[in-house]
Amino acid sequence: MNDVPRCDRCNRKLKDPDSLSRGMGKTCYRKHQAYVEKFCISLFDADKKPKPQRQRKKREVAP
Repeated sequence: MNDVPRCDRCNRKLKDPDSLSRGMGKTCYRKHQAYVEKFCISLFDADKKPKPQRQRKKREVAP
């Protein structure tokens, strides 16, 4: 078996020392952080009101 370190998210080979320590490449880590900030609630933010969701316009379907 080949023991090359790979990204936990996309399975690409990792070369950068920072990426090796995180277990993710820098692009996957950036995307992961954006997801965490958007959808995960910290214990310190539990008493705050959630941001209101933006209302989407419903499309009219042509008959």
